Amino acid sequence: MVKISVIIPCYNMKNYVRECLNSVLAQTLREIEIICIDDGSEDGTYDILKEYENKADNVNVRRQENQGSGIARNLGISVAKGEYIAFMDADDFYPARDTLEKMYYTAKREQAEICGGSGCVFRDGVYTYTGFRRAFTFSKDGWIGKEDYPNGYGYWRFIYQNDFIQKNHICFPGYMRGQDLLFFLKAIACAGRLYCMREVTYVYRKGHKHVSFAKQNAIDSVKVLRDSLIFSRQEGLHAIYRYILYDLLHEQASAVMYLYGQENAEMQQVIHQINEAISDGGETETEIALFKEGNEITKYINESKEEIESLLETLKREKRILIYGAGVFGKKIKRFLDENGIGVEAFAVTDPKQNAAFLEGLQVKCIDDYLEDKDECAIVIATFPYLIQEIQEMLRQKKFRNVYIISVEKYHLYIGEVVH
Repeated sequence: MVKISVIIPCYNMKNYVRECLNSVLAQTLREIEIICIDDGSEDGTYDILKEYENKADNVNVRRQENQGSGIARNLGISVAKGEYIAFMDADDFYPARDTLEKMYYTAKREQAEICGGSGCVFRDGVYTYTGFRRAFTFSKDGWIGKEDYPNGYGYWRFIYQNDFIQKNHICFPGYMRGQDLLFFLKAIACAGRLYCMREVTYVYRKGHKHVSFAKQNAIDSVKVLRDSLIFSRQEGLHAIYRYILYDLLHEQASAVMYLYGQENAEMQQVIHQINEAISDGGETETEIALFKEGNEITKYINESKEEIESLLETLKREKRILIYGAGVFGKKIKRFLDENGIGVEAFAVTDPKQNAAFLEGLQVKCIDDYLEDKDECAIVIATFPYLIQEIQEMLRQKKFRNVYIISVEKYHLYIGEVVH
């Protein structure tokens, strides 16, 4: 009997797919099958998959024209023989050899339709367990009801009972981007609860690729958030609803407003639908903010660009500049400042052990190393929106006075980049 079917969609992942497959094949749970769906790769990924299929009896390779990872996963679900199904991205890997074994036997013991654990981020050779997504880890083992589950991301940390998926007709929508969110929400709603483990069950590779894509993909990603917002409220996924709303109005706002400002009719319609959905939900003005529409959004985009221009002129007068934040956005800001003739001395972080020693040719140093020189240093905060207030307060307590913020949203509006 196949205990777990691991479904891996693959698109142009020749640099990472071997490490991914090796981590699955090394699992101590031997009764597994590995279903690899090549989604029209053009870089030799398919040849690598066939190589593994020829060597291992439990590797099953399928191929389709490029239709997106959601359609590829649906194909995997349709042929999966396992008692449970796991999903893996081709550039990620499992943290330990017994990860699947622990998830499987925990799910069996608890009779769980959905069972999984915490997430871990692998970036620049360093493993981190916090800071990528809020509530990405669990502090203890136990059940979490659908109304309390904190967010709808990281579905690959879990395994799903195959009969449960089939019986409830749970599948990935045909969008080209962000399909996993709706799949996960529907699974949570149907199950009613999840069994969550403190143990890390998945390693998500981050920072190795530039996430910028075609307009239709960006529009699809916002459509997913629209659909997920409406679905989570209808199904009583209260905590997830609030998280998606925050995500829309903050981390995803740049793509939304950029395309809206480009007079993209499809995005304008989607934003109007989102505003209607929010308005119909009964939230008060103190709890939410609607997207700007029409002339208001054009005005906001222009004001954002002027704000960035003014900040650049101010930073040109600073002698010592540190970037607080050594993640993907921090690296983008370093390159952005370089392009504008503004030198950066170092990346500053609270805990250097959670980061690589060097990024973009600069040292990653502890912010406390600059306490004696705090009046000479200008700090540019470049990180997730939800962390900014906490960082500002920390810097204020340490008496750093020259603190500036480059928001994710306004930066992308300024450079005119469609991002997720």
